[in-house]
Amino acid sequence: MGLGSRDYFRDGDNDLDWNSDAPAVRGIIITTLVALILQLVWTVPGPSGLDRESLLDRWLEMDTSAVLSGQIWRLVTYAFLHGLSPWHFIFNMLFLWWFGPTLERMYGTREFIAFYLSAAVAAALGGVAWDLSMQDSSKIVGASGAVLATTMLYTMHFPKQPISLFFVLTVEMRVLMAFLVFLDGFYALAQWGGRMGGTGMAHPAHLLGVAFGWAYFHFNWKITGLLNIFESLQERWKIYRARKRLKVFSPEPSSPLEEDVDRILAKIHEQGEASLTPKEREILTKASRAYRERR
Repeated sequence: MGLGSRDYFRDGDNDLDWNSDAPAVRGIIITTLVALILQLVWTVPGPSGLDRESLLDRWLEMDTSAVLSGQIWRLVTYAFLHGLSPWHFIFNMLFLWWFGPTLERMYGTREFIAFYLSAAVAAALGGVAWDLSMQDSSKIVGASGAVLATTMLYTMHFPKQPISLFFVLTVEMRVLMAFLVFLDGFYALAQWGGRMGGTGMAHPAHLLGVAFGWAYFHFNWKITGLLNIFESLQERWKIYRARKRLKVFSPEPSSPLEEDVDRILAKIHEQGEASLTPKEREILTKASRAYRERR
């Protein structure tokens, strides 16, 4: 797939390179590459003792039975893993590198990250729903669901953008997207009808990723906006709890004894202690005793 036919890449300000202003896309690709390397080298003996399996796969892959038992982190982490075929990783990261930076510049880095991770969750939930309907428990790895959501969102913005497929056939983005949806839909329906076994690809998860990308554009979602609302509600709850713990201090009204003490102290300040009458001295003694008892 070539990029030369895309007009916006001819603009020097929008050249797609590794140092472009798309840190989220760069970070996702680097993280996924590191995860792939760890998948290949960090292995342990499998259940049979003959084969070896990746520890990352064991802990992070999308496993419906594990998710249903409470390991919900797998709904996200599986999207940073890939199978042993290098093409799985290469094509996913190429599609992300081709279409992701433009979307990140349009929506902002924080929103793009939220979109990508939410798309991964949506695709994973599609896999869970498929497994439950088929009474199966498959294991999924790969960024395809999130990447297809990214590709779909790009298509919604630029449906007529010409794309050169392997520098041979030039088609519009909407045609490419329709072809990808057709392939996933065909295989998913064939598996649903029992006409075909597993292909090694999570076609229902792919379709849910595409649907998420379409819905995100169609309904003008803003995921970080929802997060801001949640953070605002959380902050208000903290303020409410803090207010409930506060105790309002209401000073007690001055007693006649305190008023007499104030008057006597003022007299001492003006005329000296020698000016006090025996009664006034008795009042000070009484007030001193009352103060010690209060403490």
